[in-house]
Amino acid sequence: MHADPQPFVRIPAPEPIGKRAVQWTDFPQSLQDEIAVYSKRALEQVEFDDDRRPIKPVTLDNYLTRLRVLLSALVDDGVPAGHFTSLQTVIDPDMLRRGLEARLGARKLDDRARKDMHGMIVAALSIAHHLKTGDDQRNRIRKLEKKVRFTATGMCEKNRERLAPLLDPRVRRRLLNLPYVVADELSGILEPTVRQAQRMQMAAGLGVLLQVPMRVRNLAELDFCKDILPPIAGKIGKWRIAVAADDVKNKVPIDAEFDNALGRLLDRYVNVFRPVLLNGNATTSLFIGQSGTPKGPSALSKQLAAFVRREVGVTIHSHLLRHFAAHLWLIAHPGDYETARRLLGHKKIQTTIQFYQGLENDNAFARYDALLDHMRRDDGAGSSHWEDRL
Repeated sequence: MHADPQPFVRIPAPEPIGKRAVQWTDFPQSLQDEIAVYSKRALEQVEFDDDRRPIKPVTLDNYLTRLRVLLSALVDDGVPAGHFTSLQTVIDPDMLRRGLEARLGARKLDDRARKDMHGMIVAALSIAHHLKTGDDQRNRIRKLEKKVRFTATGMCEKNRERLAPLLDPRVRRRLLNLPYVVADELSGILEPTVRQAQRMQMAAGLGVLLQVPMRVRNLAELDFCKDILPPIAGKIGKWRIAVAADDVKNKVPIDAEFDNALGRLLDRYVNVFRPVLLNGNATTSLFIGQSGTPKGPSALSKQLAAFVRREVGVTIHSHLLRHFAAHLWLIAHPGDYETARRLLGHKKIQTTIQFYQGLENDNAFARYDALLDHMRRDDGAGSSHWEDRL
């Protein structure tokens, strides 16, 4: 099993728990080798094996990060790093329980703690599946999973705080108009600089996300060869994207048509500004870096956030625009979760309801006040009449 280990997956350092966060090199080589084998196998697509489904690299990175956080807690609790000679010793149910208790410490088992620890047990279950452990061990791990199970019931408080400024009509208007304001500023440019090309790229990326609130990975991977359908050559019109289900996180395809205004913006970006960034390369990606290579999701997300912060003065991240889209729709159409579901590409409407239920109520009192005022006026006793008498 350890004869030919693959290069170990590099992942971000976890949050320090006590003295310091452990590194994988702190553990026996045998454990490192087993994790390398698990990592390789977890990502592999095996035809005709219905019992195994590959996981995405980002999921694998998360699993390994959560396991390292758990092991940090155990080492701080007095378990020698040398004890963990294999994956089996890592997912021993008694050791997992001790790790959860050490991680929790004096904190309450609230939603934040559950979310933290649930990821650790899910990672352990993935490894148990990989090792083909016995039913007894898996059942004991599943019991731990039930104790720390976390189900999202809405936006986290941090996202709510970030969304709040966007609900100011003046800020909202600036954000929604930003792509076209930038396009107007650059409308007379025929030979753009790299800086101008990057600015137009941000306008195009934001414009697409505002109209089709997809995940940033799908935005970054938009490609002329597989999912972008521009108008017929030489014509300005509506652009269309068709992202296959296999390329979307929850396997729901994205099929959307952009309006004429965004179509004109994209046409200008692609034909005037994007060639400056190509730098002689022949990539077919819509969003590219200065070197002419496809831009990754993380880089694109950070640059979009910086662009909005600089131009509008608010802090966002790309995924927040999905929440923003749902909020705007439910404010205008209270209770219409089906359209919000389709807009966000959720498989089940219950997911949308569970996550955004009550979002439209932010405007409930204003709507109710308007109704009362309308009824008073219908009765000939509008608010202005009483105000005049006071």
